[in-house]
Amino acid sequence: MPFKFTEDEEVMFTLKKESKLKKFSEDKLISKILVSYDSFFDPQYPWGTVNFLTYHFSKVITISGGLDFDHDLIEKEMPDIVILEVAERSL
Repeated sequence: MPFKFTEDEEVMFTLKKESKLKKFSEDKLISKILVSYDSFFDPQYPWGTVNFLTYHFSKVITISGGLDFDHDLIEKEMPDIVILEVAERSL
């Protein structure tokens, strides 16, 4: 079977208008999340993951660095959830 080339397809996520209207108040169940990420996380884009997290958390803290956790920042901020997002090949 010959190799078949395909075009890249870009997928963009956007919040529905009704979701934007339902943004939670400051007394959310979980108030603070910290995400340590590598180049596969997308905080700099308006369609990025951070945009979606802000609808569920009062404060979203992002730090670039992958496996290099900033332990002092975690101690200072005391987040409810800490996410480590790295490509599997980095583990």
